[in-house]
Amino acid sequence: MELEEMQKAWSALSKKAEHQEKLTNQIIEKMTEEKYKSRLNRIGYWEYGGTLISYLGAFYVIARFSEIDNPYLQVFALVAIALTLVLPIISLTLLSGMSSLNISTKSYSENLRIYLHHKIKFQRLQQVSVVYGLYLMIVSLPLMMDIMGKDMSMFPNYWSVVFPLAVIVFLAFACWVIRYYNRTLNIAGSILSEIDN
Repeated sequence: MELEEMQKAWSALSKKAEHQEKLTNQIIEKMTEEKYKSRLNRIGYWEYGGTLISYLGAFYVIARFSEIDNPYLQVFALVAIALTLVLPIISLTLLSGMSSLNISTKSYSENLRIYLHHKIKFQRLQQVSVVYGLYLMIVSLPLMMDIMGKDMSMFPNYWSVVFPLAVIVFLAFACWVIRYYNRTLNIAGSILSEIDN
């Protein structure tokens, strides 16, 4: 009789230990998921702020579009408006795709595949955004001058001094942003890989 009671107690204890292990694994997965999403939110805050500024600039140019007299500048303005409205949406969509991973419902390899897919596209988009930023720098002053009805001759040193300095500052900032984003994405990826260990 005593042996039978011990077997029952051992069985109950074993079930309790299995349940504890499941709960512990779920808690670890949840904490890892929160750490992962928190890391990606660091990029998200900057992207949402950039989207707001981009949209304000695009709507300003749209509101003042009738004041642009030069047909070339009108084309440049339309391209700038289109890119300014579309690129942030793509960026936020890719970031959302990385953030929407549900670690507990998908396998490690499936989560990693989704993460890497969105990460690569996001990094490529950031490179495209640098090129677009340079384009925007080239057309912004002539465009704004045309909107305000002024002539570029008011800034005789713009193309020889101001613009090259602005390009250097912009590229330095863009490199810093891309490095920060890549470092943050790599940390998020390493957090994600902790689940497999």
